[in-house]
Order: sequence, then structure tokens, then C-alpha cells
Amino acid sequence: PSETYAAGRRPSLFGGSGPMELTYERELDSGPRLRVLRGQSWDSTQGWPEGQWKPAAFCFGTAEMRITIDGADVVDVTSSQFYDEMYGEVEIQMVETGWADDHPMRILTVQAIPGITEATVVWADGLTDTTPLVDGLAILVVEGSGSWETARTVDVTDVSGTHSVDASPDDRYNDPEWRAACQEPPPGLPAAGEQPADVAAATGEIGANFALLWNRNVTQEDKFDVLDDWTGVSDAVDAVYTGGFAETAETATHLIDELVFVSPTEAWFRYSIVTDSNSFYDRYGTATLTDVGWQFPRALICQDLSLASGNREPFVEAIYPQSWYERYGFPQEEYVGD
Repeated sequence: PSETYAAGRRPSLFGGSGPMELTYERELDSGPRLRVLRGQSWDSTQGWPEGQWKPAAFCFGTAEMRITIDGADVVDVTSSQFYDEMYGEVEIQMVETGWADDHPMRILTVQAIPGITEATVVWADGLTDTTPLVDGLAILVVEGSGSWETARTVDVTDVSGTHSVDASPDDRYNDPEWRAACQEPPPGLPAAGEQPADVAAATGEIGANFALLWNRNVTQEDKFDVLDDWTGVSDAVDAVYTGGFAETAETATHLIDELVFVSPTEAWFRYSIVTDSNSFYDRYGTATLTDVGWQFPRALICQDLSLASGNREPFVEAIYPQSWYERYGFPQEEYVGD
């Protein structure tokens, strides 16, 4: 034990983590000392079946980053993750600490590729911090809470100058390349069957009706035929756009990502919802050709309104293809405890 401590290493507080190595230390101008200890590396891609899809090595952290803060009026410990491989030039993570001592602090960990020498965070409420990187790591700290509700920008400096980098988890989550490498491919749509006489025209009409369904500038009467049953929908829509998620719901964009015709009169599709604060991918819908054109089932709009507390009465199950049940074994409604 004495040799471990003398070498700048500390035993982990968490069972099975192994010893930890001191890798970073910073004295804040406000007084507290911040230290970072690195735990043992692990293989983040283990546990996935051989021969099947597995995430890329850069998708997850590979070692614990233990962060300690000690000062005259604050003593705390929190953690983040080191990445042995990174997706881009930086890996940014956020934690808050100091609550127990009534001394909240916003912390950003910035792990960067060689050549980046300095990092700066500017929060929308005016708080800012700048510090050099040490062996590819910088810890940006400001005094105060509210990091999860406050926008921020992060700039890094290298030999070519200073430039901004993605600073929000949504930036990474909304990156199609990152999602393709780090998220298991969604359950597939049903196999294609006999096709409509004019596939392009049918696809275009479904897309137009899908956009019309969510067009807030068109009355229900003027888009009545695009849904097979409007029971309870108006009340659910009113609940969404007068509730706590109203501002976010107003920014929602619905996009069809993939569509397949299983017959000339029936289609399955996978779609996404993107808002200013959250994105919802790999959602499923169906469309049926009727006497009034391509229609969607009531379940399609109900499953989306429920994301923003638009209760659908009477209840209807969300839409999933058979492949979804084959993978997960139960409806999502049961999975999330709705």
C-alpha cells in the first residue's frame, strides 16, 4: 500500500475497479483543489455476441475518471469517464458537485487529441473558465448550479487557432455517423411485398399526409381524412400545446427515414422526431390506402402525443413491427411502465 501511494496511485473506493492513478491536478482561483484519478481500463465492446453487431470502441468510456474537490468550504467526489478511443477531436462530459456543502460547481471534462493546448467554456448566463490541457485533459469549472438547463459553448485552441467544438450530448446523439456506429440498428420493417402501380406517387402521398397530420396551421377538419379515427385526439393535442412541453412540441419535426410497401395498399415506415431539446428516433408507423387516400391509424398520432403528456383516451398500443417483439419480447408501453 505504501508503494502504491508513493507512486501517486490510490486504491479505488469501488469494488473491482482496482488501483487508481493521479493524472491531473488543478488549483482553482477560488481556492479549492481539483484532482483527477484514473481507474483501470476495461473493454467497452465486450459482451456482444460474436458475429453480430457491436458498438465501435469509441462509443463508451473505458476507464473511470474519479474527480475530487477539496477546499475550505467544499469537499466532494464525483466521476466521469476516460476514453481510450475518441470519435472526434474532443470528448466532453458534464457533472455537478458540491451540493452537500452548499457550494455547487459545474464541471466539464475535456479529453482531446494531441495538439490541442487549451479549452474554454462560456455558459449562456455569463460564467466562463479557461485552462490549458495537461496530457490531453482539461477540467473546466465554474461556481454555481444549473448546468443542465444552461446552454454553453466550448472552444479549443491548437496551432491553427481557436475554434468551437460540440458541447452538448445531443450534438453527438444527432450525428448519423455516430448513431450508426454506437447504436444497435433498429428492428427492421416487414419485408416488401407486391408494390403499388406507381411507387413514387404513393410514397409522395404518404409523405405529404404525414407532414399534413402534424401541420398546426391546418385545422382538423381540413386534414380529417389522413387519420382513420380522431377519437380523443383533439383533447390530447390541446393537453400537449397548453402543457409544460408546449414550447418544445412547437419545434418538433417529423421525418420518415425508411418506408416499405408490404402490399399495394399497405405501407410500414420508420420515422424520427427532432425538437430543440430532444430527439426520438426509430419510431414506427403504418399507412393504408382507402377510398379517401393514404390514411394513418389513430395509434400513430397517439404514440407521439404521449411523449409530451398528451394522454390518449381510450388507450391504444404503440405501433411496432414483428421484428421489434422478436428482439425485445414485450411492448414498449410495458417496458417504460406507462
